[in-house]
Amino acid sequence: MYCTEGTFNTAVDIKLRQWAEQQLPAKSVETGWEGLQLVFTQFLEKAKQSKDHDPIFDQLKSAVVEEAMRKHSWEDKAVDMLRVLQLNTLEDRSVHDKQQWDNAVKFLEKSLNDKLEATETLMKDMFGPSTKERWLYWKYKTEEQKLRTAVKKELDKILYSDPQVLGFEVDNEYVRQTWHPVFRRHFLRSSLSKSYECRKGFYLYHQGLQREFETDCNQVVLFWRIQQMLKVTSNALRQQVMNREGKKTSIRSMNVF
Repeated sequence: MYCTEGTFNTAVDIKLRQWAEQQLPAKSVETGWEGLQLVFTQFLEKAKQSKDHDPIFDQLKSAVVEEAMRKHSWEDKAVDMLRVLQLNTLEDRSVHDKQQWDNAVKFLEKSLNDKLEATETLMKDMFGPSTKERWLYWKYKTEEQKLRTAVKKELDKILYSDPQVLGFEVDNEYVRQTWHPVFRRHFLRSSLSKSYECRKGFYLYHQGLQREFETDCNQVVLFWRIQQMLKVTSNALRQQVMNREGKKTSIRSMNVF
């Protein structure tokens, strides 16, 4: 079913703005800080592999780096600068060319597949081995898994518009726990199917014909916006590390010595 573009974009814009104003900039700086720590750690490990390495100073070097990291504080203006960049980038809804469209589709599909894989793993633990696995590998369901499977069968009927009354006793919380992964998998599979249809949807999007052909590719545009924001954020953090944060940490390490 075609999703009204205006309704979708309005809801997305509200969520993205809240995210960019409240959580995203600080989380980005935190990620940049973790990356900087990783670089210093890798530098120490690489130094240990050199031929003239003397292990007598390893503990001292590690202690110096840990102390420098503990005292390091990211520039205060970084969060505000990132907030402006991220808000401006997320406001752009115009995918400029087919290559960007294709990249956004791949980004969307990878995200959905990752979530789907995690959901499938959860459901396997929750519902136990499949019929094929039970026959071929002599695996068995626990009593808990049998009950979960029975609840799932009834919930599947709801998903496919054939609700019936459960023929066994379970409480509401038990149903909710079972419903979450069942519906999540249903939603992810449906979204993944839509993303496949959008692989060749750039022309319709570019010509403004999505409504006429009932093609729902709004999620591709959303992931393109997020992808562009990630690129801008990565570049900004890289510049901050190269121009200021990395130097600050290096100087602090030397001062400890």
